[in-house]
Amino acid sequence: MSREPLIEMKSVSIGYAAPIATEIHLAVEDGDYLSIVGPNGAGKSTLLKTMLGVLSPLSGTVVRRPGLTLGYVPQRTRIDPLFPSSALEVVRQGGMGRGGSGFGFRPASEGDGRAALSRLDIAALADKRFRDLSGGQQQRVLIARALVRGPNLLVLDEPTEGLDLPSEKQILDFISSLNHEQHMTVILVAHKLSIVVARARKAVLINKDTGVFAAGETSSVMTRDQLSALYAYPMTTGHREGRLISVDAGDDQRGGAQ
Repeated sequence: MSREPLIEMKSVSIGYAAPIATEIHLAVEDGDYLSIVGPNGAGKSTLLKTMLGVLSPLSGTVVRRPGLTLGYVPQRTRIDPLFPSSALEVVRQGGMGRGGSGFGFRPASEGDGRAALSRLDIAALADKRFRDLSGGQQQRVLIARALVRGPNLLVLDEPTEGLDLPSEKQILDFISSLNHEQHMTVILVAHKLSIVVARARKAVLINKDTGVFAAGETSSVMTRDQLSALYAYPMTTGHREGRLISVDAGDDQRGGAQ
């Protein structure tokens, strides 16, 4: 296995006309489960776009490993509800651009598409209209689409938004199994701090409005003080045997939870 990070940011400033965060040093290694956390409009998307090469850094260097393949899962609620395609057709679109030189527009094969659906235990949905599926089913289809290319990096933007608790757990369990059992690297953009605490081994906190940027192991980054600064609101953290187990909004009390 290569020792070179999948993505490495060296002294990077991110933003558009003006920087929203500077001197970023961040590495995404094989097998990482990294979550990007912050309020709405805090700069999460800007950071992610810079990491993936959609947006150029204002300064510094972003190095991506040659041959890096990416699977991207957008927010389900941003998909056009009138989208007429079947689940299988949606999944096959994940193969666009694979193989060859220059720009390719060949979809994944039907066999690869059905295999990806089977991987998510939704093979029976192949011929159903995407727009007619439940929220949890739609999210599984979008994950299947992201996996059809066989990526070594899976990026998910709020993958459990709008889902009920059973569907949320099923989606998160599947993502964790990809990470733990298949050593797939995961970057997850999240609003729910409980997801980050329970799942992600590394976290990035970002808020351009409060000037917060911190990256590292989840338990060391998600402290009471840093989270309170991130959200400009008093936060509490709970620990058990030295391990971070919970994060919540609460009174700014200096005893008890830390």
